Amino acid sequence: MLEAEGLDALLVTSRPNIRYLTGFSGSAGVAVVTRARSSSSPISATTSRRGSSVAQSRASRLRGRGVWDRLLRELPTLGTLGVIGFEAHALSVRDAERFSTGPGAAWRWKAAGELVEKLRVRKGCR
Repeated sequence: MLEAEGLDALLVTSRPNIRYLTGFSGSAGVAVVTRARSSSSPISATTSRRGSSVAQSRASRLRGRGVWDRLLRELPTLGTLGVIGFEAHALSVRDAERFSTGPGAAWRWKAAGELVEKLRVRKGCR
C-alpha cells in the first residue's frame, strides 16, 4: 500500500490503528510503518512515557520532552525516508505543522488516505 501511494513510510497517529499494528493501547504514542524489506520489523513505535510497553521489538522509549521530539529523533534511524505519509484525518493542524519546521523539515510529508483502515477492513477488524 505504501508503494502504491508513493510513500516510504506512514506515520500512524490514530489510537485504534496504533493498537491494530503494534498491540500498544496507551494514550500517548505514534507508530511509523516503513517499506523495510529486511528481517527487522517495519514498525517502530514511540511513546511519551519511559517504561511504557509497546509490543514491537523495534519500539523506542527515548528520553525527551514528548512523543513528537522522540519521533523526530527516531526517524533518521529507520533508513532512507524521502516521503512520509501521515493520517491527516487523525492529526491536528498544530501537530501537522511540526513537519514543516525544525527537524521535521528534513522529510517530505504527504497527507495520506485511511490506509490502515483499508487494511483493517480487508482483514475484518474495525
